[in-house]
Amino acid sequence: MVDGLFIANFANNGAVSAIISLCRTLLFQIGFAFLFPILFGDASIWWALTAGELLNVGLGTIFIILNRKKYGY
Repeated sequence: MVDGLFIANFANNGAVSAIISLCRTLLFQIGFAFLFPILFGDASIWWALTAGELLNVGLGTIFIILNRKKYGY
């Protein structure tokens, strides 16, 4: 959902779209997939995707706030 929002709204800002997409997959979800089992046990790996999406929503919100004047939000 968030990726679709940024691809549509930040189509003229490839850097923002790339940062959000890469952070979502490489940094947040894969990072949590390795970290959560260490911290919370093996079953917690299923929460890695959810936690990654929540952080991605936060990152998207930050970019919306930072670019609100440029895009008229």
